[in-house]
Amino acid sequence: STQLFNSQNARLLSFDVKTPFRAIGALSICEQTSCELERLTSAEIVAVSGDEMTLIYTDSPRNSIGFFDITDPENAVGIGRLDLVGEPTSVATKGQYALVVIDSSKGAKQRTGELLVVDIPSQSVIASLPLPGQPDSIAVSPDLSYAAVAIENQRSFTVNSGDMPQSPAGMVAVINIMD
Repeated sequence: STQLFNSQNARLLSFDVKTPFRAIGALSICEQTSCELERLTSAEIVAVSGDEMTLIYTDSPRNSIGFFDITDPENAVGIGRLDLVGEPTSVATKGQYALVVIDSSKGAKQRTGELLVVDIPSQSVIASLPLPGQPDSIAVSPDLSYAAVAIENQRSFTVNSGDMPQSPAGMVAVINIMD
């Protein structure tokens, strides 16, 4: 089966691949934090651990990532949330590690980001690496040797009336993750 998030209603949806797009389970992500309507929450980007037993999702409005035990996809269980110092924009995995890129900018003139390495079993940050701008997404190479991070450097609508081009330009950062 395959698991997907529906960010519109913030629920985990599981699909049986033999019958495409038939939901086999759902779990509200707000149950891991608060289902208060005043508190925004969102499951935007998801990744699955190397052993395929844990799903990790970004929650940008709450500057956090969340974890679901998907050992039994029909009965997925929320198993925790990790608060971050910055907005998570994407997540990918390598084995038992989640690679989370966060926007740690302090405004339009100081565009910064970080790559965090999160140990999935302990749900803790074990390493961080500064990035040369605001990250948008991360992907891991098929051989698990490299991560590519798209550095978006979002444009400011207060600079040049929001017109392009704006400095700094975007780029791609390639990071050796063999070790």
